[in-house]
Amino acid sequence: MKKIFALSVLLLSLGFNAFAQGNQMPAGGLFFKNKAIPFSQIIELFPGDTMHLVLSTYDPNSTDSISISTDLATVLPTATYTLSNSKQPVLQIQWIPTNADVRLEPHMILVGIDDNASPIRGISSNHLRIRVNKPGSITLNNNPVNLNEEIQLQPGSPFNLSVSSLNPNLTDSIRITSNVASVLPGSTFITDNAKQQTAAIFWVPTASHVNAQPFTFTVSLQDSSVPGGKQYTYTFNVRVGNAGGVTGVRQEVTQTKPIQAYPNPFTSQLTFKVDQKSSGQLLIYNALGQEVDRILVSSGTSAEQDIRWEKAPQMPAGQYFGKLVSPAGEVQTIKFMKIQ
Repeated sequence: MKKIFALSVLLLSLGFNAFAQGNQMPAGGLFFKNKAIPFSQIIELFPGDTMHLVLSTYDPNSTDSISISTDLATVLPTATYTLSNSKQPVLQIQWIPTNADVRLEPHMILVGIDDNASPIRGISSNHLRIRVNKPGSITLNNNPVNLNEEIQLQPGSPFNLSVSSLNPNLTDSIRITSNVASVLPGSTFITDNAKQQTAAIFWVPTASHVNAQPFTFTVSLQDSSVPGGKQYTYTFNVRVGNAGGVTGVRQEVTQTKPIQAYPNPFTSQLTFKVDQKSSGQLLIYNALGQEVDRILVSSGTSAEQDIRWEKAPQMPAGQYFGKLVSPAGEVQTIKFMKIQ
């Protein structure tokens, strides 16, 4: 491993201070987007994001010189870093991931902190966890989600979360599960039956859901390609307040308008309205996750396209889930219902 001097990654206030036979262990703080975070948190990124981490070391014995061992250069060879010149220095790391860095397994960077004190040295080690997600794999109301921040809603704001599988190996089977139904009262969780699943969560909070504390639920992806299977989990914190719009989505706006269905609910005829730039396939599933239809979508010349669902009159009453998949793999989802 490459040896560099001084690094940190945990705040004393987070409970990582330790003592070893009279010698106080070195500690530090990891800051991402100006917020202190623990080592256990996975930093979620998308290709093109700029990651800026600040790691500051700390030792109660101000005369101790702290050193660090890390495999940063091996794990993230394109990352750059700067290091302040002091006994208890600050390390800043910058990295811009690409599509080649996308995977379910987080990139793990080993960090070892050594205060070199005599006669008893204080040594600790931890891992930084950084995951790069596929563009369009997780969206909220058809906008990219900021996975590192709390999602805030107000009563009546629709919550339409879409999670699609990330594995670039199309032969691998990935299943998606969630505990959201037991956490968000009245929410709907639907998955398709594709080999690499897409899941959609639909919810509309009411005034009774206003609370100072967030609702916390998980969405897990089970990858069968790993021997014995392996589960990767995303944690979402959703808080309902009395005012304000939807937050927790990334600042950039998607280039296409979200898909719509009207009338919704419908009795016989149903039309989808999609942006002119939209192309790919519109897959339609019933409430059991079974694919019931597939519609080819081509880019149009007008601002929006109207696509009539020809099989709508033949379908039984019930809940349906539409998934518009672009050639680039970006996914938009929509829920609609047929009534008698």
